[in-house]
Amino acid sequence: MVSSSPSGEKAYATCVGCHGANGEGGVGPRLNNQSAAEVVAKLEKYKAGEQMGPMTGMMAPMAAGLSTDDMKSIAEYVTALK
Repeated sequence: MVSSSPSGEKAYATCVGCHGANGEGGVGPRLNNQSAAEVVAKLEKYKAGEQMGPMTGMMAPMAAGLSTDDMKSIAEYVTALK
């Protein structure tokens, strides 16, 4: 059972298509094997417009609308799916 906040689950719903329902990866990389801090750091870099690789064009707009709290909620949710 995942004990993270419902807001993290709701926000992660937009990530499922690329990162998988359980954060196992797919088109996008696996997330459930990373720490919450790593996930947040990457989202912050995407939001800041840093070039992070071939998926930057897709991830930057996704991260642009996220608040710091959203990022933390998503990270806590997906890393709890291990």
